[in-house]
Amino acid sequence: MSIQAQPSDTELIEDVLAILPEIGRNVFKGMTSDPIADGRSLGQIKVIACLHLRGRLPVKDVAAALGVTMPTASELIDKLVDDDLLRREVNPADRRQVLVALTPAAEEVGRRFHDLRRAQIQRAFELLEPEERPIFLKSLRAWAEALRTDHGELMERSGEKFNRATHSPLALTAFVAASFFAAA
Repeated sequence: MSIQAQPSDTELIEDVLAILPEIGRNVFKGMTSDPIADGRSLGQIKVIACLHLRGRLPVKDVAAALGVTMPTASELIDKLVDDDLLRREVNPADRRQVLVALTPAAEEVGRRFHDLRRAQIQRAFELLEPEERPIFLKSLRAWAEALRTDHGELMERSGEKFNRATHSPLALTAFVAASFFAAA
C-alpha cells in the first residue's frame, strides 16, 4: 500500500488560482438572471444585496461595503432611487445623516438573492462530507481575513517587491472580488 504525498502549499495555491475565474464568472450569474437585473449594472445588484443583508445604511457605508468610492456608490444609489427600488431616509439618531433603504419591491428581490445564495451554499455542502463542511466555513473565514490584510504586507510576505503603481489595493481588491465574490 503506497502513501500519496500531500500537495505542497504552492500546488494548492495554484489549484485555487485556477478555480477563481470560474467562481468569478458564476458567483453573480444567478443574481444577474433575475428579472430585476434586466438593464441594471452588477454594482446596482450588489447595492440591493448589500442593503438586504445589512439593512439601511448611510451612503458612505454602502460604498465601504462594496469597495467603491462615494461618488460611485451615490451614482448606483441614485439610479435605484429613480427606479423606486431604494428610498432615502433621515437617520433618527442623527438628523443630518441620510440613510438608504430598500423599498418593499427591493426587499423581495433581496430575499430572492439571499435564497439563491443559500441554495448555492447548500449545493456546495452536498458535495462535501459532513465533517468537511466546518472546514469549508473555516477556509472562507481565513480567506476573508486574508483579504482584509494590507495588500503591501501580503506582497512582502510572499517575497515579491510590492509596487504601488502596478499593485494598487483597489486593483488587487477588484481582481480578487471579480475572481471570488462581494459583499453579498
